[in-house]
Amino acid sequence: MRAKLEDPFRDWADRLDALEWSAVLIDPDWNLLWVSRSLRGFLHADDDADLGYGLNLAEAWTKEVWMRTATPESQVQLFHELAPYFLAEMESLRDALPEPFIALLDQVEPAPRPLPLLWSSSFEYQDPEDSDLPTYRVNFCGFRLNDDEGRRVGVVLVFFSDVNPNLMELLVRGDQAMHERMARLVDPQQREAVVLFCDLHESGRLSRELSSAAYFKLVRRLWTGIDAAIATEGGIVGKHAGDGASAFFLSDDLGSPSRAAASALRAAHRIHETSTEIFQDDVKSGCLMKVGLHWGGSLYMGQLVPGGRLDVTALGDEVNEAARVQECASPGTTLATKSLLQRLEAADARKLGIDPDSIRFTPLSELDGVTDKARRDAGTVAVAVLE
Repeated sequence: MRAKLEDPFRDWADRLDALEWSAVLIDPDWNLLWVSRSLRGFLHADDDADLGYGLNLAEAWTKEVWMRTATPESQVQLFHELAPYFLAEMESLRDALPEPFIALLDQVEPAPRPLPLLWSSSFEYQDPEDSDLPTYRVNFCGFRLNDDEGRRVGVVLVFFSDVNPNLMELLVRGDQAMHERMARLVDPQQREAVVLFCDLHESGRLSRELSSAAYFKLVRRLWTGIDAAIATEGGIVGKHAGDGASAFFLSDDLGSPSRAAASALRAAHRIHETSTEIFQDDVKSGCLMKVGLHWGGSLYMGQLVPGGRLDVTALGDEVNEAARVQECASPGTTLATKSLLQRLEAADARKLGIDPDSIRFTPLSELDGVTDKARRDAGTVAVAVLE
């Protein structure tokens, strides 16, 4: 829903939404007028009544949709910071507040002066749907909108995460579209996706040939290129482990199982091109990528936030099978499973130059050099070699 706003609020709302800022607009009587699209998404709310449109800010903020995002300690802290100003400017504040805030109001003296032109505060955010996730600090800045004669005509509040600009730079250097795909996985659930595993063949020899600094630089170039290949094809980069990595191509993101399969196959081709380009300039031949692709029809996927980074992870037998498929791939090739290739519709297969009817599959256990672990975990999985 979109509130009907008059100038100058309409112009402010359009600008704030265009910037995708999390913000609210408040009229001169401290009534909540508008909440930006970004903030609505953050609050998981889109109904004006749930957000408290038309209510004074103190009453609106005590609605469940706002209260559930701040820890109890932060709620009390914000009340003590802002209530003196609200008490000085809102005659009906006591009638607007629910318990237990009315009892707290007896401890508050009205502020001797109005809120300054610019003011700020913060609160500790808690995920309203998953209490196991760690909390984090959210800052907000408020500033008055004055007319030409200096009279207050409204207030703008802008919310932003408490992130150092140096850390923010790491995020904005990444692929924004992929980060948005990751954000959609905030609620873990079953999903359909292609699972990709890749690993650098003869990495041990390479690490012995080069200095540690040179090897690190080379691997960083490799993974920068591989991550870009995955992101370009609409995938999500999973975990990096040394010189190996995983990725996921979701049907929901790409439109269909066939498109997810086609995207993963194109990404695999890009990965081989990237590794060939990097290593032909720097080291002897032989250091090539091994790529495995498998279809996951019932993966349980979601965000994993271990405290130091944001990961997307998937659980399911197909993930373990995909890892075993990759182990058995020859250097410079992609080993794709029958369950993946059969997801390709005719049009997508033609674009890739693949004729699904001419492909011959082999059980993983019958490949040369198959490991005992691969034979045990995925021996019956049918696979085909793609150059």
